[in-house]
Amino acid sequence: MRGPIIAIRIIVLLPLCFSCNRYQRLGIRAKLGDRRAMYEYGTDIWAHTSGRQDEVDEAIKWITKAAEKGEVEAMYKIGAIHAMGGAPAPKAVYWFRKGAEAGDRFSMIKLAEGYRYGRLGLPMNQVESDRWYDAASKAKKPGDW
Repeated sequence: MRGPIIAIRIIVLLPLCFSCNRYQRLGIRAKLGDRRAMYEYGTDIWAHTSGRQDEVDEAIKWITKAAEKGEVEAMYKIGAIHAMGGAPAPKAVYWFRKGAEAGDRFSMIKLAEGYRYGRLGLPMNQVESDRWYDAASKAKKPGDW
């Protein structure tokens, strides 16, 4: 029942925003629960942040919401953000694993590298590394049908 309610909100709210730019329209769609819009909105904030903590937190919030709703690209992106520190990154491993299990080849490669080189706090494990590299080689590539 929730789907028709969201569709009605979008139909009512978006035409009210004649002068809105893409970023503002994404924000509206994200706030209405569109998971792809959440990811794109968060990614736009991330790409244009001046480094202020409130902007970084806002970007992470939207990308994480999209990942939690099942947006596979968001799973990889939020994993990559958590992996940026270089230290053991349990949140990064969590999101890379979720993305890999959902079929994202980039997440599979990150897990494979983590096991191969002992990154992200993962133990070095050649068998797990090979398993994820093999899965990545068989996964769909961006643009595949």
